[in-house]
Amino acid sequence: MMGPGYPDVWIIATFGFVFSHELAHEFTYADTDEESPWDVLSKSRFREQTRLLQQQYSAYRLMGVALNGVRTSSEDVADNTGVKLAFQAYKELTVNQSPTIEQLIYSHLNYTQDQLFFLAHAQLFCGVYKKEHVAEIISVASHSASPFRIIGPLQNLPEFSEAFKCPTDSYMNPKTKNTIW
Repeated sequence: MMGPGYPDVWIIATFGFVFSHELAHEFTYADTDEESPWDVLSKSRFREQTRLLQQQYSAYRLMGVALNGVRTSSEDVADNTGVKLAFQAYKELTVNQSPTIEQLIYSHLNYTQDQLFFLAHAQLFCGVYKKEHVAEIISVASHSASPFRIIGPLQNLPEFSEAFKCPTDSYMNPKTKNTIW
């Protein structure tokens, strides 16, 4: 997946996402843990935000087959949290950084560093589905179908819409954004 020469933004977008995604599971499990440190109000808010995310994901279709946002909700929460935390970490690490040679070279691609972050994140989930297998895959998978592991979290992240200048109320910049944290 990675080799020498990959830019820092690419590494943070991918490894930072995976790390943050897995860390987020600790919070999704805390909701159901009887010994959880969460108070009643925190659990209630988390459950409501998760319900909204379930509705969002249940509205997605892959080749005509509806996703099951209830079944995938733990992973969807982790995906949304993972990309959000990875992007925050990327911004924190680069806030006072002078442009590197690498950044100057990649600037000729006509993408900003923020846009490169989101492209790297999306590359994690590139894949191909065969129509005859979609229904079976969706019926048993604990994760949402790969395209929606990209689309869902990025629709909910204002920083993505800003980076790509998505018009308000467009597909990738809906007015309503479902956020957990």
